[in-house]
Amino acid sequence: EVAAQVEILLADGLMSFAFDMKYDNTAWFKDIEFPKRDPPTPMLRERLTKDLSASRGPKLTAFVESLTPPYEQYDRLRTALAKYRAIQEAGGWKSVGKIPGAKKGRRHKNVVALKKRLAAEGYYELGAEPTDMYDAALDKAVRRYQETHQLDVDGEPNRWFWKSLNTSLAERIQQIEINLRRWRASRIAGDKYYIHANLPDFHAEIWKDGKLEYRYRIIVGNRTIACDRDEGRIRRVNATPLFSDEMEMIIFNPYWNVPERIFHEEIVPEMLKSDTYLADENYECVATDPETGLCKRVRQSSGEGNALGQVKFIFPNQHGVYMHDTAKKRLFDLPVRAFSHGCMRVHEPMKLAEKLLSTDGQWDSREVEKILGHGKEHGMRLKNKIPVHIEYYTVRVDDDGGVHFLADIYRYDREIITGESSVGAKCEPEPLAKLVVEPESQPDSGAADDNPEGATPSPEGAVAPKPGDVVKPRFGLNLPGLPAAAGNGKLTAPQPRKLDRAIEDSRKKDGDDGEVKVDDIGP
Repeated sequence: EVAAQVEILLADGLMSFAFDMKYDNTAWFKDIEFPKRDPPTPMLRERLTKDLSASRGPKLTAFVESLTPPYEQYDRLRTALAKYRAIQEAGGWKSVGKIPGAKKGRRHKNVVALKKRLAAEGYYELGAEPTDMYDAALDKAVRRYQETHQLDVDGEPNRWFWKSLNTSLAERIQQIEINLRRWRASRIAGDKYYIHANLPDFHAEIWKDGKLEYRYRIIVGNRTIACDRDEGRIRRVNATPLFSDEMEMIIFNPYWNVPERIFHEEIVPEMLKSDTYLADENYECVATDPETGLCKRVRQSSGEGNALGQVKFIFPNQHGVYMHDTAKKRLFDLPVRAFSHGCMRVHEPMKLAEKLLSTDGQWDSREVEKILGHGKEHGMRLKNKIPVHIEYYTVRVDDDGGVHFLADIYRYDREIITGESSVGAKCEPEPLAKLVVEPESQPDSGAADDNPEGATPSPEGAVAPKPGDVVKPRFGLNLPGLPAAAGNGKLTAPQPRKLDRAIEDSRKKDGDDGEVKVDDIGP
């Protein structure tokens, strides 16, 4: 009877372990058609019971081994977790006071404490009696620490260095555990050839048959907090979303179809400053307002200055996100690269295109040069679609075993650790600015009864501006699809935009003073 109870407990424990390790992740079971609305758990548990029943006896060992995620980073993170737990058992580390103007060749009373702190993680090798001299070995250790924490590598500690250094050991362990759970939930599953973008790492990678083929720098969505117009809630409106899809096409000399929100929030204000802004920036109007004849949607033509550069990589998805070239190459030199509206900018896009098209059997350097030369948009559909996985890991381990703690750019770690979120509150979005025709001034008709306040009457057919509208005359915007019109329309700038109170509260909760700082989201 006791043996039977033990067997039941062991079986129940194995079921729980298997579910947590693998069977809670639908990506592993592409042969099952899960219901869109109902939770998949019952079907996953049914599959687990079936697989476990078929794995009795000698097959059980293989079944248990198959539960471990087959990713290089998962194994490395398990090793890192053991290392940091060992540091904890050995007494952990203490906070270190700042050393003003710290640099090689100087002495300070806190240097010994800094050496001991870096030695705890293996960055510095302590001698029998460490001195208070900021020596060459300490400079090297500080540089390595900066490198593994996305800080400027200059050997001179700044406030972000001290903030990172004094993060508690308990929190570092918790971060590693969080990322192990994320790897168990990865959508990669059994894919053999795929692109994997890790947003906090600001890199994407091409993997084939379990081996890394290519690693490249990317720029990801910024962390702007605003009221989402569709949801009516405070969101990180430009955050690159986490999802998986398949790359289907590579487009050379792409147009940039400007999203509605960017048009109203960024293009319209520039149009107010200059009547020739659209033409100067190579934009063309592709849709007009039927009431006013004014432009309401634009796209940027291919060529020099195009926001998407020479090439973009399309994996159709509900978010409208893709990878693309950019003219702003200098941003790739920064360690933390969260600057886009949500799409991912690629550092060396032509090299990426060559690798993907070569694998697909379509790369022809002369043909590509010819396509780029004629300047017209040209798409190449892939013969074999490539899975693209966009995920979020704030800890990674390099080939030398160095543990990198990365920027929690969207505060997903913080939400798990603290149980609090700086987004999600209900909000009322402000009206989008739009172009309208302001009525021309008319002579006073003297019709006091029709115009008791003495206001200037509107000409017949004119569209009266509404609150929040941006007023713009028609003249000076005679682009394709945008008719020119005579008149003396008055140029009226919009009133300064007021920050919604909910947004302000969210920023304070998030530790954001409203100013964008690269280092403010450091690890």
